[in-house]
Amino acid sequence: MQHTVDVLDFDVLARKHFKLAPVGRAFQIICFFPATVLLLIIAVLVGIVGFDFADYAFRHFDRLYFGAVEWPVLDFHLTRQIIHEVFFGDLMQARRSAVQGPGLALSWILGIFAALSFLSFQYDLFALAAMSYVQLRALVFDFIFIFDDVRRWQAAPSADVTTLVGDAWTTGVELYFLCFVYLVALHCYYMLPAQQKNILRESARNVRFSSANLLYAFGIPPNIRNSARRVRTLLLGYLGNLVAVGPVFLFMMIGAVASQLVWAIVSPYLMGWYDPARMPVAATGFVPFLIFNLVNPVLLGLFYFVLFVSFRYCGNRCLDISRRFLRVSLEQAQATDRRPPVLFLRSFRDDLVPLAAPKAGFVYKLFNYVERNKSLDQLLLEEGTALGPVVALGNPRDTVPPYGAARGYAQHRDWRRMVADLMEAASAIVICVDDTENLWWEMEHVGENKYLNKSLLLLHPKYQGVDAASELVGRIERLFGLSVGGSAPRLGNVMGVWLDETSVARVGLASHFSRAHYLLMLRWFLRSKMERSERRVDADATPTIAGSRWA
Repeated sequence: MQHTVDVLDFDVLARKHFKLAPVGRAFQIICFFPATVLLLIIAVLVGIVGFDFADYAFRHFDRLYFGAVEWPVLDFHLTRQIIHEVFFGDLMQARRSAVQGPGLALSWILGIFAALSFLSFQYDLFALAAMSYVQLRALVFDFIFIFDDVRRWQAAPSADVTTLVGDAWTTGVELYFLCFVYLVALHCYYMLPAQQKNILRESARNVRFSSANLLYAFGIPPNIRNSARRVRTLLLGYLGNLVAVGPVFLFMMIGAVASQLVWAIVSPYLMGWYDPARMPVAATGFVPFLIFNLVNPVLLGLFYFVLFVSFRYCGNRCLDISRRFLRVSLEQAQATDRRPPVLFLRSFRDDLVPLAAPKAGFVYKLFNYVERNKSLDQLLLEEGTALGPVVALGNPRDTVPPYGAARGYAQHRDWRRMVADLMEAASAIVICVDDTENLWWEMEHVGENKYLNKSLLLLHPKYQGVDAASELVGRIERLFGLSVGGSAPRLGNVMGVWLDETSVARVGLASHFSRAHYLLMLRWFLRSKMERSERRVDADATPTIAGSRWA
């Protein structure tokens, strides 16, 4: 049977995804602001206490090498001094003005509105104005901080310019993001055709205030309805987003560490600590002073590193616990969610199909750090839950079902009968194609029962490359009577195939089978099925007038 073939080059789509995704993630970080501030306050308090212990050790150092007479006492004076300065001192007055009053709350609310708008691709003039206010307010306060740092440095020149350089670095990073990430993403967004917008949109639906979009914006798992402890799962899932915030926060703070390290190396020579004629203590104290100056930035870097590790550890722990609540059986998932399921079929030897990292730039990797270990199973769970509960046949060797599609175990039943029943009930079937006997039986069953128009055939990542994939694609063509292998060979390799309701064969091509490519391929297939399902619901809900010519 001859089919019309529609080819989509996912290398082009992936490059656009690399431009748009960091902006969506940055908007999500605005939504994570309360959780970030909470952990930051705790971490800073722990860090200050740590610096008090370090100061206690340094005063011993002074007594041994610089002739200090006073015996050091651990009185936590730094902790008390910094807490007083943060809340009442002149040094933090400019920073307190940034977080006091209704301005911060308004910025957060407008930031959430802009995030929901961009993630759902409803980025109109209102959303643009909201984000402009948030960006301009942040930049205005950044420059206020810099001017305040310069004023203090000029009033009482000090060798320590860490705060000034740190604020300048943060402002530079924000300006770079505004000019070279945000504006580039906006240009890409407004130039997208309708089909590509539907695939590249982060939210499953193009509705700004839909429940699915709200869950995605705040990083809540889409299958939260499966959890028996929904409030606890919601809170833990929200706090789990700290994993994504950690690398961004560390990058924003790295300027202060680098500047202090450079100053620690050059300042002894600039200030004459090496010259006994200028500094008499140099004859005995130059090396200890140099060590002391180098230890300071190391401690500061260690503090930021511990801060990053604490974000990552706390976030991962919250994610693990929330996912433990979301591990449900196939029967539980179908009892909770009565919609037709989305069936995932793969070889048991690749139960959690690992995916290669995309060949993207630094900004994409920085903002998508949390995506680094996601398997095909988890991508399908996140994208497919909007259509129906994602289910799969479980590996009989599982001691604990992995996080992902809800597993059903055949036990003493006929597994083929179980798969056949699931195929019949499913609204969509996703098959990770590998050269195994059981998978070929499943695909033959798809062909015999005419399930191809609701099935996506995804090649396993190991078949990347024309030589490796050509034999497998040829077998798929013969099995289903398709002709896709030679549709556009110069665009890349066949990564996936599906047949729509009009019998058009949709073919996805890519030169690199990465996590981003599989994500976009899943969206192309699943969102087409969602649109078809919504049209069917709308048609069923349309009232007919008895006796009219439309009845």
